[in-house]
Amino acid sequence: MIREVSMKNTGRIIVALIITSYCSILWAEDPRPKALVATGGNEVVYLQANPAPMELRGYYVYRALPNGEFKRLNAELLREPFYADKNVVNGQDYWYVITAVDMNGVEHGPSKMVKASPTPQQKPMTGY
Repeated sequence: MIREVSMKNTGRIIVALIITSYCSILWAEDPRPKALVATGGNEVVYLQANPAPMELRGYYVYRALPNGEFKRLNAELLREPFYADKNVVNGQDYWYVITAVDMNGVEHGPSKMVKASPTPQQKPMTGY
């Protein structure tokens, strides 16, 4: 009888450890920038993302033309996930992603891709 209770408790402990480990993986900090938004202005595209939930060295911004390859725009890491791309032409579509670089210098996967077209009619987002 004591052995059966002990085995039941051991089984419960194992199940609890498995669930805890699985939840830890799900809740692990993901350094990828979230909610990237691109807004076109007059000969400029403003980019803004939510900061990563962990301490980072900074961010890189990448841009591509339709059917083109992504090229990094900033040589130096950005301290915040904000960027004004002033090397654009009104009416042209551009695609953007942002990546985060952690404190170990590892560049993590990109944010979701967003598209913007600069036009003189749109006003910039706040903070620029």
